[in-house]
Amino acid sequence: MNVGRGPTYITTNGAPGWTARRVGHSARSLVNGEARRAWCNQARTIMKCQPLWLTLLVLGAMVTPVPGCRRSQWPPIVSPSGAFSLVVSVNKSKAVPGQYYCLVFTVYDANEKVIDRIQTDASDRLKWNVAWDTEDRIWLDSADIGTYYWELGSNGRWQKYALGDKRPDEKTPRPPPGIQ
Repeated sequence: MNVGRGPTYITTNGAPGWTARRVGHSARSLVNGEARRAWCNQARTIMKCQPLWLTLLVLGAMVTPVPGCRRSQWPPIVSPSGAFSLVVSVNKSKAVPGQYYCLVFTVYDANEKVIDRIQTDASDRLKWNVAWDTEDRIWLDSADIGTYYWELGSNGRWQKYALGDKRPDEKTPRPPPGIQ
């Protein structure tokens, strides 16, 4: 069959069978063998890309959010008592210039209700560690602002203390392992 030189486009025309056409030429029906051969050529081309498709499928499944999970760069850190979980994120809002790219702590209770959101002023671009201690205090060791910890106050808000600060109750906690 001669449909002319150049690319041939295979399309269905609503009737049983296939139609081959080339731009500038009249349409001509293909016999079943030619249509099958054209379809097989397309299938072979697709199968050559199978490793790429499989890789994209696997990567897509890995990035798909799981229902109930919060969007964060890091997984939630659960307190030793299990009463709280901490999600660390980065402030990407330029509304307050000094807080851009600083760490933000979002504290959740056991029912995944937000208790508090803490702007730490510690840059994400420098080295930092965060951990819970046995008394459910949040500890942050940051290369730019130093070592701080947060303790749940009687008002339901987290109070910030620097390591070495004199506390009103005179008890100075020790940092957990991994925090200097």
